Amino acid sequence: CRSLCLLGSSIPMSVTDELMNSARNDEHAAIDMLTYWGYSTRAQLGGNENPGLWMVGGTLRLWERAGPGVIHSGLQACHTYEAGMDHARAVRCRTQLILGERDIMTPVRYGRELAAKIEGCQTTIVKGSAHSLMTERPDEVLDALITIV
Repeated sequence: CRSLCLLGSSIPMSVTDELMNSARNDEHAAIDMLTYWGYSTRAQLGGNENPGLWMVGGTLRLWERAGPGVIHSGLQACHTYEAGMDHARAVRCRTQLILGERDIMTPVRYGRELAAKIEGCQTTIVKGSAHSLMTERPDEVLDALITIV
């Protein structure tokens, strides 16, 4: 590959039992948890740099469009993925890891461990952002992406 960029990535990507069970049963609680945990406190209270857009509401609507079982399948894939560090060691191209400073779903400390396994990996921490960093801080994410593409 020419270059690789990973956003909000970490190993492991554990999923709580409560979230997994709600997603398995296609309960709206799973969508609520993903949305709530996906944003920093600032973003949950507004704080969008683009006037007139409601980040949390937009995310809720996107999750609600997922078909039956889709959210659970994605979470299950994250939760059971065990070969991440082995795959990271095999990466042989320029790599950028972009992490949200306040991400509780894929915490920075695990992202840094992942980056350490990828030779020459550059890491950018997006200040104030949680897991939904492309929505919360689009300009900062774009600035980081430009360095790798």
